[in-house]
Amino acid sequence: MKLYKLVIYDFDGTLFATHEAIIHCVNKTFETYQRPLPSREDIYETITKGMALHDSFNLLDTNSQKSPEEILQWIDVYREFYHRDGDAKTEPYGNVKDILNYTQSTGATNIIISNKGPRAIHSSLEKYELNRYITLVVGDTPGMKKKPDPMIFNEIIKPQFNEINSHEILVIGDTPADLLFAKNIGADGCWVTYGYGVPEECEKINPTYTINHLSEITNIV
Repeated sequence: MKLYKLVIYDFDGTLFATHEAIIHCVNKTFETYQRPLPSREDIYETITKGMALHDSFNLLDTNSQKSPEEILQWIDVYREFYHRDGDAKTEPYGNVKDILNYTQSTGATNIIISNKGPRAIHSSLEKYELNRYITLVVGDTPGMKKKPDPMIFNEIIKPQFNEINSHEILVIGDTPADLLFAKNIGADGCWVTYGYGVPEECEKINPTYTINHLSEITNIV
């Protein structure tokens, strides 16, 4: 069994079920700007790809060209709705607390890297008393490229954990963005099939591990 020293968790679709919260807040944002609501299926497709918000809004509102400044305004509005309504529509997968406690007990450091805003992540962790198991949360960070680009790892994570080699890192996530991120930083990747990723797209990346339930992490870490 391999000994991992750093376990990087995705958030949406890996630790927490958030699709209803995302769909709700996207629709509220479109309503705010009096734009036609995208279909539920189209919103869900952006979730399955692990897309960042600015890409999602550009894709979902195809008939409106937005400047970078306008996109930032849309994101701010979305996040205010998420801060207000998101927690009520978000819940952890059943045994998340046990698994985070387990991976921490092995001596590994648990961190979260997500394309989601950090305020929403911290709010959910605090609500369900999970923050004690997470050493660091890196959400959508201004000036940083999103997963699967390795920029966040190289600029933020690696300097803080420079004693840990890539082969001692496990990335756990549900979408191609997570699995490609693992490959881009030279780490092992674990695909969780219960999340939002499209199976055909995730399988062709050939993740190191595939699990159907988060509890199966105990067979890996």
